Amino acid sequence: MSGPSQPGRSILLRVLVWIGGLCCALLVLLLLLFSVENGRGQRAWAACQRELAVQGEQLDLKAFVPPPIPDDQNFVATPLFAGLNYRSGRGGPGQMDWPSDYDQAQRQAKKPRQADQRRRGDSTAAFHDLPAWQHAFRIVRTNDADQPIPVTAPPGATAEMRAALEVLEALKVYDPPLNELREAARRPSSRFPVEYEAGNPMEILLPHLARLKGICLVLQLRVAAQLAAGRSDAALDDVLLMLRVTDSVKDEPILISQLVRNACFQLSARAINVGLASRKWTEPQLRPLQARLQKYDFTATAQQALRAERAFGLACLEFIRRGPAPRGQAGNLDDPFEPAQVYRRFLPSGWLRFEQANYCRALQAMLLPDSDIQQHRINPQLVDQKQAEFEQTPRQPWKVILEHRIFTHLLVPALSKTYAKFALAQTVTDQAALACALERYRLANGEFPETLEALVPAYIQKVPADVISGEPMRYRRTPDSQFVLWSVAWNGEDEGGVPGESVNDTRRGDWVWECPEK
Repeated sequence: MSGPSQPGRSILLRVLVWIGGLCCALLVLLLLLFSVENGRGQRAWAACQRELAVQGEQLDLKAFVPPPIPDDQNFVATPLFAGLNYRSGRGGPGQMDWPSDYDQAQRQAKKPRQADQRRRGDSTAAFHDLPAWQHAFRIVRTNDADQPIPVTAPPGATAEMRAALEVLEALKVYDPPLNELREAARRPSSRFPVEYEAGNPMEILLPHLARLKGICLVLQLRVAAQLAAGRSDAALDDVLLMLRVTDSVKDEPILISQLVRNACFQLSARAINVGLASRKWTEPQLRPLQARLQKYDFTATAQQALRAERAFGLACLEFIRRGPAPRGQAGNLDDPFEPAQVYRRFLPSGWLRFEQANYCRALQAMLLPDSDIQQHRINPQLVDQKQAEFEQTPRQPWKVILEHRIFTHLLVPALSKTYAKFALAQTVTDQAALACALERYRLANGEFPETLEALVPAYIQKVPADVISGEPMRYRRTPDSQFVLWSVAWNGEDEGGVPGESVNDTRRGDWVWECPEK
């Protein structure tokens, strides 16, 4: 005979069955939710791809990656860059056989005292303040600012020429690597060994960027010293090498690379201006220099860089969607509690597809019309309007999550600042080319022209329009037989050639090319 039933056990069994059934139901609902959301997200992403494909847009990072280049055709395939590390997880950025004398002297150089230097944001003496650098290098060499560096100066040499000769003597430690670069500059192409195919795009390393700017800083100082020493041919060689170094990253599909290129170019332009201000360049030197400057198109570079940045962001999202790379290759994404990993592990993959679609559409809406870019225009009002429209999208955390715009707000660059930097770079190159043409006119006629139109066609085929306004670049001769050349700058207001607080001031002031530079 069976014993009497136990009510407690029966109730417990029924509760467990009920809980088990509830869990199964929740699991089924969760699987259904994931299936539905994955399908919705996949369809949204496919629709976005079709929409942008019709507009001729490329979304694959591989479409922007420059092809491999044989070493005998590659400017940067030199021993100088061989020690740089491009593989993540293998220590720091690596070393370059580059002396530290300039960096040591920079720390010793006098602090700027003039208001204009403060406005430009210089943290040390201006690169053309040769006496300051002369004393700085003396301290580096002998720890005594009054102990001259031995040089052979011509009879009657001025103090500035002696300073220039001492600076050049101190910079001779850079002759081997610079000569190596000068020899490599004969090669037609350039591509650093960046690992674009890395499993995690967020771990792509660019150790060369800081080095390139360091090379341009040394060359910039050399140009000023060569000009003061009466060696304009050597100065021109250094300027051309600066431009070659600047263009070594021209094809890199990452926004930061192009911003570093902008910075290097502006160092080159300021070196050119020193020669113009001191009237050291000759007609045979100015003609090819002007032709080289007129090849730059930073407006088109801006648009291409933003498109490439979108492809880079998509590659990052795709990496998160696919899951972690083999251990040791995914960095922080190996951590299961890292936010991107939480998103991938516990949320529908379709939501990442929504993120990709929203990110692409947001950046597409923020691009300037290609027709403006083809006309060499960057319209600040339109850029600011697009930026404002983007910033009006919901930013409350719960809305950002529900509308799948987390990565859109993380990855979309600050459009106004980005376009403003490229507009400034294009303005500088247009002004530098015009300044070369103006100096060629002065050499031939004894004075600068009354208007820029007088340069056409003998000295320039066409006067470049202001990138911001689309109107002719502003210009006037000054009472000291010099000139001022300016753009209305980002605020769109003509302030008569008065610069702002700094070159990056977007609220007030013009973008000014002064000759001589103050």
